[in-house]
Amino acid sequence: MRMTKVIRDHFEAELSKRRMEINASDPLTVAYQARRKACIEEISALVENLYSEVTPILEKYGMDTKGCDRSYAVEDIIVFRDANVANREELNLRRDREKSRYDEQKAILKNIELECAFGSDKEFILGLLEKGLAQMGE
Repeated sequence: MRMTKVIRDHFEAELSKRRMEINASDPLTVAYQARRKACIEEISALVENLYSEVTPILEKYGMDTKGCDRSYAVEDIIVFRDANVANREELNLRRDREKSRYDEQKAILKNIELECAFGSDKEFILGLLEKGLAQMGE
């Protein structure tokens, strides 16, 4: 079987789809995302309470409660960016796990390309793809 761009793109898409499914269902990633979401919700509730405490103070001293055209002044005074809620160590470990899965995908695809170059038949190549897809889940 000859490896064409279309065949390679198909195999790569299948392997990428499987890799992304594994990355999304990684128990460590799921647990981290749940903890992060709970943390953001708790901080957001606290920030909302602070908004209600800051508004009377602004009004008491005759300050503007409206900010620029886009928001209330309290939202500019008390800034909360959920992008800053993260555990860098866990994110680095997650990145490393996902990179190893990507490297595994590249190795599987390279093996398939080599078998195509050596003239293996279609059934054998498809068997390699199925084996690679199953192997990625382990």
